[in-house]
This record gives sequence, C-alpha cells and structure tokens, in this order.
Amino acid sequence: MDNPQTPSATPTNKTFEETLSYLAQPGMAAFVYSPVFEEDTDEASGARVLVLFRDDEGIKLRYAAGPLFMHAFFEDEIMPLAEAPEKARSLRYIPTLYQEEFFTSNLQNAIQALMQGARDLAGGAAPKQKKIIPLHPA
Repeated sequence: MDNPQTPSATPTNKTFEETLSYLAQPGMAAFVYSPVFEEDTDEASGARVLVLFRDDEGIKLRYAAGPLFMHAFFEDEIMPLAEAPEKARSLRYIPTLYQEEFFTSNLQNAIQALMQGARDLAGGAAPKQKKIIPLHPA
C-alpha cells in the first residue's frame, strides 16, 4: 500500500513573475515582509509588508508599514500593478490568502493572518476566513 505524500507545511517563496501567474487563481494572494530595527536594539520595532492580490480591477500591490503591536500604520497604500516599484519586482513572495480586513487592526495582526493563510495553503488545508475585529468599525 502506497503512502500518500502529505504537502509540506512550509510555505514556498515565488518570484514576482511566478506570483503573477499564481494570482490567476481566485482568492489567492502573496506577500513579503521585513522587520524594521531601531538603532541600538536587536528587537524589531516595526515592519514593512507588501501584498500582491487580485480584485475586480486587476492585480494590486498593497504596501503597509508601521510599528508592531500598535494600532497605527505609518503608511498603508494600495496601487495598481503598473505602479509597483522595481524593488517590489525583485522580491520573492509567499503565497497566502488575503482579506481587506487583515489591515483594519494593527500590522502585527495583519502579518499573523497572512502567515496563517500561508501555512494553511502549504499544509493543504482548506482556506478559512479569519475574523478580524476592526479598530474603527464602519
């Protein structure tokens, strides 16, 4: 009896071009993040996050940056793919799930939700919609 192979629970990184092909599938997204360190400390004080996702108007790039564990973003911008900076095109992205609500709380929660989506996809689990409680309900 053959043992079925189980998918790896480790997300795999994709080039920008691979990510664009991946985004042709409905509901898919990909992201990359980098910690920001203050001088004279080994702990990250903030982060920068890029998310490629598809909406009704096409593929977009979301750039968010700010402190960790605070209910504030220094920057939070969504731009059309054509306006994506060259630096964004040189990075490798992690496939994940994306919901606009991920960015209504704080940056740390957004990163955690994106990472959970990546682990779910890598492990072969059915995607789950994560409930995020917004800071400022509409």
